[in-house]
Amino acid sequence: MSNAFPPNEPEQPAQPSGSDPTAPPAPPTPDTTVTAAAVPPAPDAQPVYPGALGAAPYTAAPTLADPNAPVAPSKKNGLGLASVILGAVAFLFAFIPGVNFFAIVVALVGVVLGAIGLAQKNKVKTLALVGTILSGVAAVLAVIMIVVYAAVFVKAVDDSLPKVDTATEAPAESDAAEEPAEPEEPAVPEVGTRDNPAALGTTITMTENGASTWEITPGASNLNAGEAVASTNQFNDPAPDGYQWATLPLHLTYIGEGSSTPGYDIQVKFVGADGKTYETYNELASGYIEGDLDSTTEMFTGASTDATVLILIPSADAEKGTWAISPLFGDEPYFFKAV
Repeated sequence: MSNAFPPNEPEQPAQPSGSDPTAPPAPPTPDTTVTAAAVPPAPDAQPVYPGALGAAPYTAAPTLADPNAPVAPSKKNGLGLASVILGAVAFLFAFIPGVNFFAIVVALVGVVLGAIGLAQKNKVKTLALVGTILSGVAAVLAVIMIVVYAAVFVKAVDDSLPKVDTATEAPAESDAAEEPAEPEEPAVPEVGTRDNPAALGTTITMTENGASTWEITPGASNLNAGEAVASTNQFNDPAPDGYQWATLPLHLTYIGEGSSTPGYDIQVKFVGADGKTYETYNELASGYIEGDLDSTTEMFTGASTDATVLILIPSADAEKGTWAISPLFGDEPYFFKAV
C-alpha cells in the first residue's frame, strides 16, 4: 500500500460575490514587481539620448569602391613638361655655334622624357607629345646647323690660306720639235689716255672724288679759227708767229647733286705734239669767242648747255696733239684726238 498522497491541487481563489460560479477562472496575474536586489543600479549612470551632446553620431554604412571602375587621368604630367622645356632650350641652343653640340644632348634627353611621359598610364599626354616633337625637331636642327657652320668655317679658312699650285705639267717628248713661241702683241692702251685718245663726239661722264658730276660731249674742233676769232671781237689779238687759234665746242649736262658752274668745275687744255700743255690763258695773246666756257652760269641737276673753248696752240703738228678734259679736283684727264 502506498503512502503517497495525491498532489495538492492549486488552491482556487475565492469567487467574488455575485460572480458566476460556473464561469472559468481568470488567469493568474503575473508578478511584475522586481526587487531592488534583482537589478543593481549602475553607479552614477546618466541616461544618454540620441542626438544629445556626447552621444555617438549616426554614421552611414561605408560604401565599397568598384575595383573595375575607370580612373580619371591626372592633369599633371611632369615628364611631359620637362620634355617641353628641354626641347625649347635645345631649339634655341641649336643656332649658337659650339653650343649646338650640347643642344643635341639636351634634345635627346627631352625625347626620352617625352616618350616615357607618353607611356605613363592615367596621365594627360598633350605635353609629352609636344615635348617629344619639339625635342626631336631641335635635335635635327642642331645637326643641320653644325654641318652648316662647319662648312662655312672650312671655306673661310680655305679662302684665307695662300693658293699653291701643285699641278705639274707633263714633260714634253724629247723627240718632239719645239714650236717657236709666237710674239706677244703689245697691250692696247685704254681708250681715253694720251696714247690712245678717244674720238671727238664720244660722251664721257666726269667724276670728282668718286661722284659723277658732268656728262661731256666734245664736238668737231677747229684748229685754225683765226678768222672766227677776229670776226667775233675786233679787240681779239691775232695769233703770233708759230701759233694759231683753236676752238673746241662742248655739250654739257650737269648730273651731280645741287648745282655747279662749268667754268669752275671743268678744265680743257690742249697737249701739243711737243708734249707741252696749252691753256685758255696765255701771255702771248688774248682772245674771246661767243659762248666761251668761262662765261657760263650756275647750273642745277639735269640742266644742259653748249659752250666753246678757245686756246692758242702751236702750229707745228697741230693735228698730232690731243685735247685733255678733266675736273678741277680729283680724277685724271680724259684725252680726245685733236680732230
